Amino acid sequence: MRMKLPLIPLRALVGVVLLTAFVCGEANAGEWLSLGDKVFLSDQILEYEIVFDQAIPDHWPNKSYDRRGYAFPDSLLRKALASASLVSTLANFEQPKEPPRLPERIWVFSVGSPCWWKAHEKGRLRTLGFYRKSNSGKPAGFFGVEHETGMFTDLNPAYPELLEAITQARSWTEERMRAVAPEMLWEGQREILRESKNPYLLALAVRFLEDHDAREAVDRAWGKAGTPEREAHEKLADDPHSRKGICLP
Repeated sequence: MRMKLPLIPLRALVGVVLLTAFVCGEANAGEWLSLGDKVFLSDQILEYEIVFDQAIPDHWPNKSYDRRGYAFPDSLLRKALASASLVSTLANFEQPKEPPRLPERIWVFSVGSPCWWKAHEKGRLRTLGFYRKSNSGKPAGFFGVEHETGMFTDLNPAYPELLEAITQARSWTEERMRAVAPEMLWEGQREILRESKNPYLLALAVRFLEDHDAREAVDRAWGKAGTPEREAHEKLADDPHSRKGICLP
């Protein structure tokens, strides 16, 4: 007698495949990488665009995201990824031998992500790719589970502020060798902490100062750690989209 197996929704199967890919795939794929990790530890940051020019197939059971339904059509996904084109370069390898170009393997969301459906509604998607130089010298994707939130795409309502913050942060340089009084160092970052309303820029300024042994500058601008003053400032730097799925209906 043949045993009758229970039906498994395609979305559940996709989740199993995705988990396997994360475990067996690139390093850090299953971790949460902070904005500071991605911005300051990446060797290359690219912005690219993919286009959706086909409707959901008539035979596809669901025409929008349904967590109990089918994942985004694979044929449309492959075609969209194949359309990827470079839009801008926010950071590049030091002394590159040639102009940047998109890696052969592009990672955006998992196949079961609701973000694909949101992007399809728009007809196109702009997204950031973070890369580190591999042992072979080629760029390798530097991403974690935070990419699933859609934060690093133009599905994020604050995407322009994110681009501005990353571009500015990657221009910051070491100042500890300057022959000036300590309180005259890091004036650009200090001003950001005092004046900026951009949560990404605030978070990156704090991370940069901490990485350069300048926690004192943060204490002076925001108050000592644990004080109500400091907590109020830290709340301003807490992006509301960073850990939330902005793609869910």
